[in-house]
Amino acid sequence: MTKLLEIRETLKNFYGKFENFIVPVLKFILALITFLIINSKLGFMEKIA
Repeated sequence: MTKLLEIRETLKNFYGKFENFIVPVLKFILALITFLIINSKLGFMEKIA
């Protein structure tokens, strides 16, 4: 149990140090996944091209 608490504290410290870098990267990854899903559902449209 103490090992889990140590890991939790380590993650909190890491996130605190690099929050300015982690949040934009996560937003980019989420947006990329969203656009890829939308693209796979719509596919290629001849009229738009």
